[in-house]
Amino acid sequence: MVGALRHRRMRRVARRRRGCGRGDIADLLAAVRPGCIDPAMMVAGATDDERKANAKYVLSVARKLGCTLFLLWEDIVEAKPKMMFSFVATLMCLALEEPEQEPGRRASV
Repeated sequence: MVGALRHRRMRRVARRRRGCGRGDIADLLAAVRPGCIDPAMMVAGATDDERKANAKYVLSVARKLGCTLFLLWEDIVEAKPKMMFSFVATLMCLALEEPEQEPGRRASV
């Protein structure tokens, strides 16, 4: 599953009218915590129902990772810039909280 998601540069979150196809947000989560996104769970995002399912999946993964969320799936689908910014900020906080560990090593308690 390594390399299943695309690695690309995100330019603008609000460039599209409708958000949460297959890409940007899921790629961002996978960059913060590799392996947290199952590509089989993401659908193409061609219809409103598919975008809704993708947004709900992304939010559930973010919650499982420990993010404090201030947005709803509707905010992702509608690509509201301020709400997307708050989501990206919580992901950044999550990424900065825990230092990366070597694979196979456990944190000492």
